[in-house]
Amino acid sequence: MSETLQILQELANRPAAREWVQQVVSYVRLQVTDTNEEFTVICRPAGIEVVPGFRPPDRRPILFGLFDPGKWYAEQFIIPLTSENIRNFAGFFTDDTLDEQELYRVMAFIAPRLLQATLRMPVMRNRLLLALLRLDTAWHQCLLDPAGNETQQATVRFINGQWEILEGYQGVAQRKKVLTAPSLLEFQRRVHQAEVENTLAGWLALHAWYKQWLAARSG
Repeated sequence: MSETLQILQELANRPAAREWVQQVVSYVRLQVTDTNEEFTVICRPAGIEVVPGFRPPDRRPILFGLFDPGKWYAEQFIIPLTSENIRNFAGFFTDDTLDEQELYRVMAFIAPRLLQATLRMPVMRNRLLLALLRLDTAWHQCLLDPAGNETQQATVRFINGQWEILEGYQGVAQRKKVLTAPSLLEFQRRVHQAEVENTLAGWLALHAWYKQWLAARSG
């Protein structure tokens, strides 16, 4: 057993970590860039399973795969981490509690990596889909700490068929997203719900909810 796998399995057995993970994901792929390892994290009612490699989920197709966010998420959403990232993440849960400050630290750690994983998905480079769903292609964003200070100021934009994430606020943006740790957790919970349901109605309901959630956090 590799050191990384051991850390992940120990983390899955910590009550606070298990509760947090089960709120926000049901299935996720992790890519450990410095050790060339990949793991699949699967949340089940009885606990969390961490398995080496990619274990495809058993999902029924939606619209014959023409519009199938569950399949896209399962196959294309891969979170890149280093082994040091994983050790640091495990350190957030050593005392098995997650207060306001600790929740901010967890979300500040994971949010950039979730964004990177999302934008790396091939489906997110489909111009037709972006237009149909009316998704932003240029925005500024930040994460507020518990004191209300802006952290992680960034510019995200889609240029020449590729996404890029730039440090700071640059150029003209369609909106500014002002995020908090609780709002990010709320978003991940809602995505998790749609993923578990994995129906066309559920994904469309998520899109409608997301528009309202986004409007409430736009500056």
